[in-house]
Amino acid sequence: MGNDRGTRLATPASPDYLANESCSSSESEEDGEGEELEIEAMFRRKLMGLRRLPRRERSAALRAAREWRAFALNALREKRRAVSDARHKLRRARVPEPC
Repeated sequence: MGNDRGTRLATPASPDYLANESCSSSESEEDGEGEELEIEAMFRRKLMGLRRLPRRERSAALRAAREWRAFALNALREKRRAVSDARHKLRRARVPEPC
Protein backbone atom coordinates (compact mmCIF):
# COMPACT_ATOMS: atom_id res chain seq x y z
CA MET A 1 0.00 0.00 0.00
CA GLY A 2 2.74 2.49 0.93
CA ASN A 3 4.98 4.17 -1.55
CA ASP A 4 8.61 3.30 -2.02
CA ARG A 5 10.76 6.20 -0.97
CA GLY A 6 11.14 8.71 -3.74
CA THR A 7 9.82 6.54 -6.58
CA ARG A 8 6.24 7.86 -6.90
CA LEU A 9 4.04 10.72 -5.79
CA ALA A 10 2.77 10.63 -2.24
CA THR A 11 -0.61 9.04 -1.65
CA PRO A 12 -3.24 11.76 -1.07
CA ALA A 13 -4.94 11.95 2.30
CA SER A 14 -8.43 10.56 2.66
CA PRO A 15 -11.20 13.21 2.38
CA ASP A 16 -12.73 11.77 5.56
CA TYR A 17 -9.49 12.44 7.43
CA LEU A 18 -9.32 16.00 6.10
CA ALA A 19 -12.96 16.62 7.09
CA ASN A 20 -12.33 15.34 10.61
CA GLU A 21 -9.28 17.57 10.94
CA SER A 22 -11.19 20.68 9.89
CA CYS A 23 -14.06 19.87 12.26
CA SER A 24 -11.79 19.33 15.23
CA SER A 25 -9.96 22.60 14.62
CA SER A 26 -13.22 24.56 14.37
CA GLU A 27 -14.48 22.97 17.59
CA SER A 28 -11.33 23.94 19.45
CA GLU A 29 -11.60 27.49 18.15
CA GLU A 30 -15.17 27.71 19.41
CA ASP A 31 -14.00 26.72 22.87
CA GLY A 32 -11.22 29.29 22.74
CA GLU A 33 -8.52 26.65 22.92
CA GLY A 34 -6.99 27.93 19.71
CA GLU A 35 -6.75 31.41 21.14
CA GLU A 36 -5.20 30.11 24.35
CA LEU A 37 -2.65 28.09 22.40
CA GLU A 38 -1.80 31.17 20.35
CA ILE A 39 -1.25 33.20 23.53
CA GLU A 40 1.04 30.50 24.90
CA ALA A 41 2.96 30.32 21.61
CA MET A 42 3.46 34.09 21.57
CA PHE A 43 4.62 33.98 25.20
CA ARG A 44 7.18 31.28 24.35
CA ARG A 45 8.43 33.39 21.42
CA LYS A 46 8.82 36.35 23.77
CA LEU A 47 10.80 34.17 26.19
CA MET A 48 13.06 32.95 23.42
CA GLY A 49 13.69 36.56 22.42
CA LEU A 50 14.97 37.33 25.92
CA ARG A 51 18.24 35.60 25.09
CA ARG A 52 19.09 38.36 22.62
CA LEU A 53 18.77 41.11 25.21
CA PRO A 54 21.60 42.32 27.42
CA ARG A 55 21.54 40.65 30.83
CA ARG A 56 20.53 43.84 32.64
CA GLU A 57 17.37 44.20 30.50
CA ARG A 58 16.18 40.60 30.74
CA SER A 59 14.40 40.79 34.10
CA ALA A 60 12.27 43.77 33.03
CA ALA A 61 11.44 42.11 29.71
CA LEU A 62 10.54 38.85 31.48
CA ARG A 63 8.27 40.74 33.86
CA ALA A 64 6.61 42.52 30.91
CA ALA A 65 6.11 39.22 29.06
CA ARG A 66 4.54 37.63 32.14
CA GLU A 67 2.24 40.62 32.61
CA TRP A 68 1.24 40.49 28.93
CA ARG A 69 0.45 36.77 29.21
CA ALA A 70 -1.64 37.29 32.36
CA PHE A 71 -3.51 40.17 30.74
CA ALA A 72 -4.17 38.20 27.54
CA LEU A 73 -5.39 35.11 29.44
CA ASN A 74 -7.64 37.25 31.67
CA ALA A 75 -9.11 38.95 28.60
CA LEU A 76 -9.77 35.53 27.06
CA ARG A 77 -11.48 34.34 30.25
CA GLU A 78 -13.66 37.46 30.27
CA LYS A 79 -14.56 36.86 26.64
CA ARG A 80 -15.50 33.24 27.38
CA ARG A 81 -17.55 34.34 30.39
CA ALA A 82 -19.40 36.94 28.31
CA VAL A 83 -20.19 34.38 25.61
CA SER A 84 -21.36 31.89 28.23
CA ASP A 85 -23.57 34.50 29.89
CA ALA A 86 -25.05 35.47 26.52
CA ARG A 87 -25.84 31.83 25.72
CA HIS A 88 -27.44 31.37 29.13
CA LYS A 89 -29.60 34.48 28.70
CA LEU A 90 -30.62 33.34 25.23
CA ARG A 91 -31.65 29.91 26.56
CA ARG A 92 -33.61 31.51 29.39
CA ALA A 93 -35.38 33.79 26.91
CA ARG A 94 -36.40 30.82 24.75
CA VAL A 95 -37.84 28.75 27.56
CA PRO A 96 -41.43 29.82 28.36
CA GLU A 97 -42.05 30.44 32.04
CA PRO A 98 -44.62 28.17 33.70
CA CYS A 99 -47.97 29.77 34.48
